[in-house]
Amino acid sequence: MNRGVPRDFLEEDSLFFPGTDISWVSVGDSRWVGPAIGFSPEDLSFRPVTVGSYPDREPRIDLRVPPARRVILTGKFHTLDGQVDTGCLFAFLAAACALRQHGAEHIVALVAEIPYARQDRPTAGTRELAAAGWAAQLFDGSDIDVVVTWHTKSDFGHRLRRTALVAPPESALAEAIAAAVKAGSVVVGTVVAPDRGAASLARAVAQTLGCRELVLDKERTGPSEAHVSAAPDLARNGSVEGCLIVDDMVVSGGT
Repeated sequence: MNRGVPRDFLEEDSLFFPGTDISWVSVGDSRWVGPAIGFSPEDLSFRPVTVGSYPDREPRIDLRVPPARRVILTGKFHTLDGQVDTGCLFAFLAAACALRQHGAEHIVALVAEIPYARQDRPTAGTRELAAAGWAAQLFDGSDIDVVVTWHTKSDFGHRLRRTALVAPPESALAEAIAAAVKAGSVVVGTVVAPDRGAASLARAVAQTLGCRELVLDKERTGPSEAHVSAAPDLARNGSVEGCLIVDDMVVSGGT
């Protein structure tokens, strides 16, 4: 696990550099990939995978043409409303299997995020387990050789043995968020952290914007239930105008 993609990893066999001996394959939307790794869209030529299903609902993957020995397989698994597209996730893993079976010797998965790849959160007093790390375990047992993703938590990635973690410094994230707010001419008076896990990033964003911060208390009351309470001063004074909610990870969008 590394902060930033290691240079020797990038240079190995010219991975991540456009070339005729690498197949760039995408499952779903691939428009995010170029900016994420510093290339313009014109530099990368993606071959989309056709995903369907047989009558018994088993995934049907059409690669169209055989892959090169080295493959960059890209995917994105969250929808715009923050929900996990499990169909896309399973199609992605099935595509990796098909690529391996048809000649790919080294497969690098370049993914925007790994859904639900966090610490499990079982509810106290119950026997119900939140299977929060299942996607990471699926990746680790797949035909993929290396997973490259980004995350805002420096301790992320313990479930994956083959991960190059791109973890931007908190200060850089805060500056990027603040720049986006200013570019949109949005007036922000308070930066809100929905729980204590996001408090540090929210504090950095608030300092960058020159406004106050507010950390909410979140108590998990069930596998998919949580109770959130505001600080006493906010409860007395009512709502706060110009709030920017800053979370520290992408999961289901439930927060």
